[in-house]
Amino acid sequence: MKKKIIITGSSGNVSNYFYEKLKKKYDVLRLSRRQNLKDKIFYNTTDKISKQNIFFLLHISSYSPQSNSKNEQHKSYKINEKLDNNILKIISKNTIQNVIFFSSTSVYSDLEREKIVKKSFTYGYRKLLMEEKLLKLNLNSYILRIPSLLYRNGSGNWINKICKKLRFNENITISDPNNLYNNCLDINKLYEIVNAIIKKNKLKNENIIFNPCSKKPIKIKKIIKLLLQKYNKYGGEIKEKKLNLKRQLNKNNDIELLNIKQDTVAKTIKKFLDNEFSYKKVLVVGSKGYIGSNILIHNYRKKITGISSKNYRFDKKNYKDKLKKIIEQSDLIIFLLQKNSNKNFVSENYKLILNFLKNTNCINTKKILYISTTSEIKDQYTNMHIKREEIIKKYSNNNYLILKIPSIYGGSNIKKNNFGVNGFINKAKKNRKINLRNSGLNIRTHLYMGDFLKIIDKVLNYNLCGSYTLPIGNKISFIKLLRKINNFSKLNTFNLVGKNNFPKNELLKDDYIKKYFNIKISNIDKYIEEQLK
Repeated sequence: MKKKIIITGSSGNVSNYFYEKLKKKYDVLRLSRRQNLKDKIFYNTTDKISKQNIFFLLHISSYSPQSNSKNEQHKSYKINEKLDNNILKIISKNTIQNVIFFSSTSVYSDLEREKIVKKSFTYGYRKLLMEEKLLKLNLNSYILRIPSLLYRNGSGNWINKICKKLRFNENITISDPNNLYNNCLDINKLYEIVNAIIKKNKLKNENIIFNPCSKKPIKIKKIIKLLLQKYNKYGGEIKEKKLNLKRQLNKNNDIELLNIKQDTVAKTIKKFLDNEFSYKKVLVVGSKGYIGSNILIHNYRKKITGISSKNYRFDKKNYKDKLKKIIEQSDLIIFLLQKNSNKNFVSENYKLILNFLKNTNCINTKKILYISTTSEIKDQYTNMHIKREEIIKKYSNNNYLILKIPSIYGGSNIKKNNFGVNGFINKAKKNRKINLRNSGLNIRTHLYMGDFLKIIDKVLNYNLCGSYTLPIGNKISFIKLLRKINNFSKLNTFNLVGKNNFPKNELLKDDYIKKYFNIKISNIDKYIEEQLK
């Protein structure tokens, strides 16, 4: 029988990381303020814990202040005070003997980590109070004063914040670039420490405070250089600024008590970046559609899987556990799912992605790639994509990439009736007329499926975030496109119908993304000729 471990927190990146790691060896319960998973329980409830032999409790959950303002610090203090008191009640009621508390280096008030923070309503002082209460109890308390923790899509420390700006190509200002720094730790190294504590748990009434960090401090500008080696497509501007501030230097080496070697700062940064850029499991949602099926065919050797509405009900508010599990196991989600209904098209497709995001536990630990449109025509299709983009930005914790793509043609599983190259060629083969609106003067860019899949390959190998218009392909009006088809089919295939309104052009001015996705574009004339031979 597996030993039982409790982890506080469930929606946070760090808590979810430890849950995924530890559940392979232990029976893990997640303690949460919200109850939307079977293995979660409320902080103010002990029913599911009572009469269970709990091996370890990992107290990870906390509310970090969103700014340095007094109001935000006080808010953080009060929320964490309530969480900590509930945890202490659970420990005493259930006679839990082993506790690992995720504290913080903010308990120190000086750069050399020799002075403790003074009494105040701050995040650091709240951590210190919890440490003191745990040390007074008759149990094994292992306190980890965690420095800047580096993990995918992390937040709260300056390195993670810099990486966010690199992902979104935002301008960056580096303060005091010549200062030395080592107050950081990769999340995988933190797991090594926690795992070693759990395995080496042999002593009774053992209280240890660990100050984990990286060794061999390096200059901040060297750290930036290491980040840029990986974010080598960064298109923003970097400025340096002297503030004469000092960053904490950790002189401790106590994790070697657990026979764990400290990594150098350079190695810590490298491990962190390797994780930032690696997607072990990619999930295509809407894999039976035109684009989704081509992605799976193209990447069949890679770790990419697909699910669709033919196998699962995505329109339900509450997903089945099997579907949730598939989503949970993915690192990157390519969302392509659409409901092709004539009635309530926009609202139904909006609800489709909203349900998905709400049913995906720890969505902030996963990256969402959403394929939108470059079309500027104000119709239901464009409106649907605009609303979906808004909801993704709201729920994805800034871990998203929205690609607004032109009209795709070619490949497998072709849509034969779309208003574009595929549909026009299909009708030309059948000698059927095509009705053009706006006298065919609307200009659209057409991108070959094979070229689009090369772009997806680049996306899978680079941690780009944000919303981008893809200005790549053959730019041409619909009437000129049909004339090309006529030249090869020798048939008069189109009628000019509708009002002669002002033609709509696409907004294709994203020079950065054009330079980044530097690929050779297939010739549309050659494709049309091959199809109409």
